[in-house]
Amino acid sequence: MNRFSLGILFIFITGISHLSGQSLNSILLCDLEDEISETSGLLWVNDSLWTHNDSGNEAKLYCIDTMSGNIIGEKQIVNATNKDWEAICSDTDFIYIGDFGNNNGNRTDLKIYKLDKSQFSQSNQLIADSINFHYPNQSSFDWESHAHNFDCEAMIATGDSLYLFSKNWENEKTYLYSLPKASGSYAANLKDSLDVESLITDAAYHPETGEIILLAYSSNLSASYLHLLKNYPQNHFFDGIHMQINLSLVMYQTEGVSFLDNHKLLFSNEAFFNVDAGLRRANLSDLNSIIDEATARTNPVFYPNPANNSIEFTGCSRFSILRIYDINGALMYEKAIQDDSFTVQIQCFKAGIYHIEYESQFERFVDVLIVGF
Repeated sequence: MNRFSLGILFIFITGISHLSGQSLNSILLCDLEDEISETSGLLWVNDSLWTHNDSGNEAKLYCIDTMSGNIIGEKQIVNATNKDWEAICSDTDFIYIGDFGNNNGNRTDLKIYKLDKSQFSQSNQLIADSINFHYPNQSSFDWESHAHNFDCEAMIATGDSLYLFSKNWENEKTYLYSLPKASGSYAANLKDSLDVESLITDAAYHPETGEIILLAYSSNLSASYLHLLKNYPQNHFFDGIHMQINLSLVMYQTEGVSFLDNHKLLFSNEAFFNVDAGLRRANLSDLNSIIDEATARTNPVFYPNPANNSIEFTGCSRFSILRIYDINGALMYEKAIQDDSFTVQIQCFKAGIYHIEYESQFERFVDVLIVGF
């Protein structure tokens, strides 16, 4: 079994909960200066907000006045170039800048610049170390622009690793990769995948709550989203609660996001057609009741497992859907659920591994079923 299959099986065994259909309003704080109209990442650090531009711009970080949108400070990374800076994050000691934008899927010089925070606070001329990497699952570098799964614009730092969330133009999933924080050259470690049905453009991590926000927009820019990840085991970010939140913004190229505190987020959009580059604020506490309900909700239970003749389901929601697929993805059973408990007959199932998909209005849960062993 290859690594990808193992990853999928792991998701089935551990289970995930997916909630969608939520929306969140945001407040426009200010338009941004023309010099940072291609804002592509945000970092709130030392009570200041910093951003950078993306491909082909100067190797600079810009401090933003969050009331006026004016630039109030600059940092030049003197030994770096901005081939396509797409993300910025930090931990206790360092700031990391992701030069890994890869619209055409042909880059062989992906890297992350690493800045010492003590240097950052003392000088406007900074020297960076480099973390170079490649995707070991990429065998071709001959792609049509925006038609592959090897772009990336999102990164967080936690523990001893950096975690990258890919921007998959082809299948609109995101792949989770990990890298060491130490300078050097590495193969990125593919750890998991999540079907986000959108294009991930930035990420933010809250070190106290462990919550992760993935910023995204739809491929036709008809919507912008936040993907909230929480209550996951260790660093298995996709194995907890996943809430998709619609920001109710149309034709906004949302590009940068950062936590301001435990509940408030700042996010930016770059200038696009008739939409000016701007800085907005959103408050996750507006979703507290839904998040608390999701956290307290228990997933449906089924037994026995392994099974031979039938399986019993309890704890289901009315007006939900149950589907059972074989290991090749063929649909074996489908039921519109009207009761919280019911029985499924499986005498016609051949011995093997199946996966169960349960979907209600607000959540999606998948798990593994073993038959005949």
